[in-house]
Amino acid sequence: MNMKEPKRRTIRPKSLEKLLKDPGWVQNEELTSKFRSISKSFSAAVIYIHHDGRVIDVAASNYGTLYESRQDLLTMIQILEESSKRQIEHILEGRLPQGKDFPEHVPQLIDELATLLKIPRAELDGTAISLQKVDPKVKRTGKQKCLEVPFFPALVAYVGEVMRLETGGKWDMRLDTHDGKTWEPWILDPQGRSVNPFIDLFDMLYEGPVAIYASTIVRIAHRRVLPPPRSPRPGAARVIIPKKPDDSPT
Repeated sequence: MNMKEPKRRTIRPKSLEKLLKDPGWVQNEELTSKFRSISKSFSAAVIYIHHDGRVIDVAASNYGTLYESRQDLLTMIQILEESSKRQIEHILEGRLPQGKDFPEHVPQLIDELATLLKIPRAELDGTAISLQKVDPKVKRTGKQKCLEVPFFPALVAYVGEVMRLETGGKWDMRLDTHDGKTWEPWILDPQGRSVNPFIDLFDMLYEGPVAIYASTIVRIAHRRVLPPPRSPRPGAARVIIPKKPDDSPT
């Protein structure tokens, strides 16, 4: 039987810094060691306990995760330990049932997203700025819920379509080479550069703060369709901007 994950809250770096100024917080070596032993991903984590019972897991990124009690953290450690023992699954396992035909379902999925998040369909116009309307709706719905069907494929469809329209690209389905069965949706721009609409989305819904708009505009910044270059003025220096390498799933 799967254990229910305890309630926890992400603390941003500036808020975390202020919070830890409270002298009631004390680093706990025992829990720090236990948490770090789960996997290499947590090798830099530090656990603090407050005299009122609250617990904070401080990650290498300087983000914190606040738990209401020591027992909540121990429960989370047990869940993570059990998860690490199971066979590693692709993050899209069970989350994108459309498989190889995903691009064909994109228009319908965007319609569903408008309904699921209660956003007028006309406001999901495929522009990057429209994602500012998506962020608060996802936060209100809940990250865990948005990681599952039907929310997750609908979100991937819309984020990917924004990327496609902003870069002048096209959908490109790729079969994962590790498990040989999971189809991944990518966006391929006219210059042959790839951008991935699901990895950052999964990460922020799984454990990070929700910032779909900010993440997406950064990802497409180097892949926008640019106007043809002008002929340089005589004697003007030429500036060569290197291509940004393709994203790759972790």
